[in-house]
Amino acid sequence: MRRGTQFLLLLIGMCTTPLSAWANCDRTTMICRKSGISGCEVEAAHAISHIGTHKTSEMVEAVVFLMKTGKTLYAHSSYVNQGAEYPVKLAVPLEEGLSLGTLALNIAVWSDSDVTDADRATARAFLKSATWVLDRSVLADRELMDTLQPDTAKSIYVASKGPGGRRELRRLDTSSTFLDRVGGSFYVKADRNDPADTLDRLKRIRIDPNRLRLVSFELDSATQKAVAALRKGSAIEFNPVDGDLGSLFEQHAGETIAILGHFDRVTGDYVIEDARGQVRRRVSVKELDALETEWKVTIIYLGCYSAMRTAVGAGTQFNSLHAVERFLAASQATNLAEFLEQFASPELLLVADGESIRSEAQAPAETEAFSPRAQLTEVFVRGRGEKRSTGALWVSQYTLHPPPTPTPTPIRRPTQGSESTPPSSSLGGGTLLVLAMVVTGVVLLARRSA
Repeated sequence: MRRGTQFLLLLIGMCTTPLSAWANCDRTTMICRKSGISGCEVEAAHAISHIGTHKTSEMVEAVVFLMKTGKTLYAHSSYVNQGAEYPVKLAVPLEEGLSLGTLALNIAVWSDSDVTDADRATARAFLKSATWVLDRSVLADRELMDTLQPDTAKSIYVASKGPGGRRELRRLDTSSTFLDRVGGSFYVKADRNDPADTLDRLKRIRIDPNRLRLVSFELDSATQKAVAALRKGSAIEFNPVDGDLGSLFEQHAGETIAILGHFDRVTGDYVIEDARGQVRRRVSVKELDALETEWKVTIIYLGCYSAMRTAVGAGTQFNSLHAVERFLAASQATNLAEFLEQFASPELLLVADGESIRSEAQAPAETEAFSPRAQLTEVFVRGRGEKRSTGALWVSQYTLHPPPTPTPTPIRRPTQGSESTPPSSSLGGGTLLVLAMVVTGVVLLARRSA
């Protein structure tokens, strides 16, 4: 009888969930302030490998790791609410459509009352003070990124596979594409690429400095003069108004060609305009891509925001004369990665999409393993405010114990009230079923002992 009683008391002290959800982390909404969420052990291990096991009740020291697992968003924080022993963890179906602001509210505020102005103020403070770490599974889901609104936070990081210095994440203009900084002013598209994989692929694309060319689609005399002054053989003489593109590429088959000109990011065309602003010709990326494939040419699209439409292009507006200067500075590079890193500057961001780059030597596939030693890489935060850095975090070896499971808990939203209750005081249907089974067992044991 004593053992049965002890077991019953243990179950009462645990967070619980419906029995059908115990197998994995896909579940109904759960907010847990116990040791962990049953079924989410793998996700918890992955989070710990990036943010460690430290606990804090200070917002400025708090870290929140987000990852997508199946149809669920898993959030693992280091923040401990007053009166709780463990940091807050959440498992939320993607269909809930949560923003970082709503997550901040449910992490920073532990209450069973309607959301108040004070709660909203606390959530805003947490959103701006805490460090948010995004797993690549989150970055790869553009719809999820748009829902989360990562630009609203002040300090965001992207989880890296391993050590490799600080990298910056920023939005590509107003698009839904985020950029992960590889080095200097050189970026890759974060939703489709791992920087290490893309860099390796770019390094495999060899460049012969004697076969590196720049052609201008600009008609202004200053740009034409600057291009013509490049090292002999580097500049291609071409009439952008009525020149034959097919002949141009045929003459430079197998070479690397940077195309400089005004780029229409809406249509994906180079637009050749005269001094009066009249459009004389349009050259589409689709047409250039076909010529690139036919003549085995590597094209670097140098047009304002051309990266929104191309495999390798610019991620900002820039001055054409500055682009010519940067081309000269990178003209001795021997592979594409080296060229882009040397070419890029704070005034001319270059962006590569590793998934779209054609290379004869493809980078080998990698398998991502959970590592107890991993580094955080810095992410750019769009908007005003000073960027805060917590530095690289090296996580020591850790031991995971199977956690209890939490109670299904409604998400509290800033715009409306909620019936949410602290997890330790709410019981789901699975809990009642388990307790009924245990009570039945206790009664049977009592009868036998009698």
